[in-house]
Amino acid sequence: MEASEEKKELARELVSSTGVRLTPEPGPGKRDIEMERNLVLPGKAGGETKPSKYSSSSWALLGFMRWILACVVLMGHLEWFVPESNFTRTLWAFGGKAAVVGFFLISGLSVGYSYIERPQGFYTRRLLRIYPLYLPAVLFSQFLVYITHPPLVFPHVTLIPGGIKTALANLAMLQNFVAYPIPYNSPLWSISCEVFCYLLAPLFLRLPRRVLIGIILVSMLLFLFPANVLLYGYVVLVYLWAWLIGFLLACDMRRVMGPMLLGIIGGVLVFLSKKITAEPLSVVTYAAAFGAVFAAPYLKFPQLLKNFMNWLGNLSYPLYLFQLPLCIFFYCIPHIRNITVLISSVILSTIVIYYVFDGWLKKVVWIPLIHAGSKGNTRRERPFE
Repeated sequence: MEASEEKKELARELVSSTGVRLTPEPGPGKRDIEMERNLVLPGKAGGETKPSKYSSSSWALLGFMRWILACVVLMGHLEWFVPESNFTRTLWAFGGKAAVVGFFLISGLSVGYSYIERPQGFYTRRLLRIYPLYLPAVLFSQFLVYITHPPLVFPHVTLIPGGIKTALANLAMLQNFVAYPIPYNSPLWSISCEVFCYLLAPLFLRLPRRVLIGIILVSMLLFLFPANVLLYGYVVLVYLWAWLIGFLLACDMRRVMGPMLLGIIGGVLVFLSKKITAEPLSVVTYAAAFGAVFAAPYLKFPQLLKNFMNWLGNLSYPLYLFQLPLCIFFYCIPHIRNITVLISSVILSTIVIYYVFDGWLKKVVWIPLIHAGSKGNTRRERPFE
């Protein structure tokens, strides 16, 4: 049985890395090699493309990079809660917004890959990936309003809670459109941007390549010269370029130079930006995500290391969603001031949150609820889905 599974894994790796698929012929023991002419450009006829090149090692690396980026966002918020020092200034210098740009780059690639490979059930997979953790994150953030004594005055920032309408808009993922993110969990702003891109993924796939590039260039201009507008979807347009670069790469992995060139231009923008990514090491954070995206197809890791990186990748989303409200909770309730204890408390809490909400409750509540007893769509999610 184990040998059979190993052969299947090797076959998947072969298809993923070379585009060559072994297809059984009628009759026992006969096989031929079918060369897939698969990667069709956006906007061109010929059916939907099936991606190649990215292997299980690739997705493990990108999962690990997502965890690193989530940690960068956490480190950027630590300056709110602990006394300023050379150490906290160094952590802050890597730039939380640059980490979010890296998230968008990886997300565009993985979501594009997921939709192109298996369009059926795409929105269901996205819902199951996002909402089982997103809902408790919003509820916990709002719960903090009632167990703390707002406004909350921290060493470097003061938080004033939003009203119930803001909370409801965030539950519906409409922050940046009709409401602001919950002040006690401001990183939620990026989730509505992600959801917007998910909704338009089928449209993006059908647009001509030159139109996608045009949208990317316009978005880059908005990123470099942003207006002080936080509603009506403007924030989505400011960051859309990073997501679309990853998506463009997923659409045609034989044409790497275009997305790579656009990604390099994006790195220059991150370096030049004086408003969004002004932190001195922001370009390092972006370069790490950019390098991971384009180096991932060429790297291989042993299975044990892949499992560990995938595990950290699974923890990246709850860490991103809960890191700020958990910092507020541990600062206000147990009155934790030590930076090491604060970081450890947040990370350990997100591990528990992951297994409770994205593990147990997803299996016993969300999957049966969404699929309503259907057996065809409950297979285990893969790293890029």
